[in-house]
Amino acid sequence: MSKRGAPDVADGQFRLGGVEAPGALPHTPTFGIECIILMPYFFSSEERSTLHTGRYFNSKPAYNGFVQEFDLVSRHAITPTRYTPKPYVYENLAVHDPPVVNAKGSEMHYSLGDGQFASLHVQADEFSSGKIVVRAKLATRIPYAEIGAVPSSTSAVLREIASGRFRQLMKKVGALVGGSKETPLGNSGRISIHTKITVPEAEDVVAKFLSAHTADLVALHISRDPTLIPDPRLSLAVVNAADDLNLKSESQLLLLNAQGSTLLLADSTTRRIPFYHNRFERVADLSEIALSMQYDLLHRERSTGPIQNHPEVDLKSMPYKSWISYPQNVFHTSVSNQKIWQVVSKALYLESIAEELFEVDGIALP
Repeated sequence: MSKRGAPDVADGQFRLGGVEAPGALPHTPTFGIECIILMPYFFSSEERSTLHTGRYFNSKPAYNGFVQEFDLVSRHAITPTRYTPKPYVYENLAVHDPPVVNAKGSEMHYSLGDGQFASLHVQADEFSSGKIVVRAKLATRIPYAEIGAVPSSTSAVLREIASGRFRQLMKKVGALVGGSKETPLGNSGRISIHTKITVPEAEDVVAKFLSAHTADLVALHISRDPTLIPDPRLSLAVVNAADDLNLKSESQLLLLNAQGSTLLLADSTTRRIPFYHNRFERVADLSEIALSMQYDLLHRERSTGPIQNHPEVDLKSMPYKSWISYPQNVFHTSVSNQKIWQVVSKALYLESIAEELFEVDGIALP
């Protein structure tokens, strides 16, 4: 198993934590797919007061990973409680969810069908009382023939992740964070899928492919099917929304909007340019923070009465105003992070939601 959690290829077989995926031919070239899936999950005030969050997950209050990653000063700091699964959580999921196979210790492997498996790791972050974001990271390698076949091969993986059974797995994780093994607690929101595709090609080959097949990748991003080419105006809008994120290299393409992100690049690009080494993780992390802010604000109790099954938002729990209105100050050491955040914030309408709170409820964000 690689350090980043991606399954390794060894001895001519796909090996996922000791599991050999059937169907792999000796010395078959492969390309990598990593997905980070985010799902907001809420517990009502009544449920939150009775949760046993330490039953299945270890908790780390005031997690400062985001502070270090984005070089945040104290006034801009976001420090959620991070929940990481205890060893037997994966085994419990394997028993109750047939798509999960061979769970052991701190690893589990998700069946993608046709003999293909992916390593899967889960965790959750609680940004304010009762509101968490369930996070799953899935990684696999797919037999590689030529770059033109990559979108269709990736499509099968993304369709599985977008399926009802994967969503049920995510909801199961959310309930387990709350300490519930059988009783469905809480309410979940829409999932956000972030995908990184790395191909074993020279950078000039990838650049030529991206120039000729941008519409295919837009289709893959918005519909999980590269054959459903959208109206050219829609393709242009999706590409233009992330235009500032694609200025440094023609051998990579990043698409980013409210439903998630898609990043395609050459294996060599991540090795040659340090800037791209952890870009995928930064995009997913900033999207998680933005998603938590959006749901925190949208699902607060309104002055006209409480919204059922959603906890009241503690508006002092995160520095909303700074992040939404002054991103240049928050990301004072990184223009790249600032631009990523601005795209995500705009896609999730954070500024508009904040304005509504002020205009309708008279609440100014801290």
